[in-house]
Amino acid sequence: MKKALLTIVAIAAATSILNAGTYTWTGEAKDGLWFTPGNWNYDDGGGNVTSPASTSPGNAPSDDVVIANGDTVTYSPGGDWMPTGTTTISGGSTLVQVSGGAWPNIQGAMILDGGHYDSGSAGQIRVNATITVRNGGSATLKNTVNTSGAGSLVIETGGTIVRTSTWSGALPLVMRGGWFECQGTFSNPNAADEYTSGTIFVSSGEFQPPSNTEFDLGGVDWIGRMISPRQNGVPILSGGSLTLFNSGNDGFYQMAGVHADFPAGSGATVTVPRAPADVYSRYFSNGKFTVAGATLTQAEFAEQIVVEAAATPTNGNASAYSTFRLAAVSAYGITSPSAGGIGETSATISAFVSKTDPGAAVYALWGAAAAATDDLSAWDHAENVGAAVANETFTKALSGLTTEVPVHYAFAIVTNGAVAAATAVKTFTPSAYSAVFTGAAGDGLWATPGNWRDGVVPTQSDTIRIDADCTRTGNLNLQDWDITVNGAAFTSTGEITP
Repeated sequence: MKKALLTIVAIAAATSILNAGTYTWTGEAKDGLWFTPGNWNYDDGGGNVTSPASTSPGNAPSDDVVIANGDTVTYSPGGDWMPTGTTTISGGSTLVQVSGGAWPNIQGAMILDGGHYDSGSAGQIRVNATITVRNGGSATLKNTVNTSGAGSLVIETGGTIVRTSTWSGALPLVMRGGWFECQGTFSNPNAADEYTSGTIFVSSGEFQPPSNTEFDLGGVDWIGRMISPRQNGVPILSGGSLTLFNSGNDGFYQMAGVHADFPAGSGATVTVPRAPADVYSRYFSNGKFTVAGATLTQAEFAEQIVVEAAATPTNGNASAYSTFRLAAVSAYGITSPSAGGIGETSATISAFVSKTDPGAAVYALWGAAAAATDDLSAWDHAENVGAAVANETFTKALSGLTTEVPVHYAFAIVTNGAVAAATAVKTFTPSAYSAVFTGAAGDGLWATPGNWRDGVVPTQSDTIRIDADCTRTGNLNLQDWDITVNGAAFTSTGEITP
């Protein structure tokens, strides 16, 4: 019997370990204090609920904690707060610490899903787990922040974290939406940071990307008093935006080897404390901003960068602001697509480039189906046919085509990794006949372009096939034309000479 009893006790102990309990705040004791047992219900995870709880979660709860009724809960005092279970705060509820002698030491996940956490007057906050903020939730971190390496801050859509001092990458910052405010210098970003979306607002101090490396700003909107990369640091403007609101040093303090770069295909925008007329001399002539690593001449700047006047941003102290980005589509011109030398399996397509840029490439696009010209990968074939270094006609000889199967084609200019301009999509049909009368326009007239397979009225140099009833105006000497009538009536308003 003793052996059976020991087995039962062991099973009960194992069940207790597997089923973590949960403290749920009720506030029934009406004093708003964490350490008052009467403010909590306790569910032991095994179906037993104590209401009110016989104890509070204490300073080191291994159980989960839920605060969801909208109350403000005050932690004071009780030693360092060291939760190892999951703490979930929602519904507009707030947890605040008021004892400077006790430090938060967060060992378990904290989820602020519409709830709020304020580290209060504690001297330090140690984060060794993930704090996730979303859906109107917020965290205010007022103290020295450190970690043993396991913690992170995750800001999702609708979440806000305010750091009331400097931020130096003590733990990873994961931006997936929401707002991170640093009320001091933002420096030494953590190597595990993630900048997908959202806003980072450096309200005072500087934004200091790291030394001797490229630092991708990602898809985040960065707003700061000034950007000051460390020596040989290169912020990469791949997406999102950068707003510099302070007029000192034009908002960009340039150390040795420092510049910010627009990579190929960048969709980033930059707002600076200078009028549009000053942007080239203040930011591009000196290499503070480059495009694909290159410092632009004034002519290249005019061709590749779009500059517009901008409104004064939050905290702005300059008299004028500008926004700039890579050039728009209208900066390039490519026209007059045509097909010639059409044979049964071959043809030559061409287009005219009317505005140029040494960094732009001209692509010929063709295939069995028409596709969007801003997506080269959607075409059966997309081939670079040369750099747009002069206004000229670009051609591409096609071979291996299938007789009587239409070919769709176009031309595009690609610069900075994206399509800047493109022609309309046109069609021709490989054939032994360079012109075929289909009668598609419905009026039966030779002179109507829409009656011809490729939309072009033929000349005497063409090899012609008539597949539908056709009437031609004027006299016709068949000795001067190569015409085959294919089961249709072919007439002329004038004389026909055999």
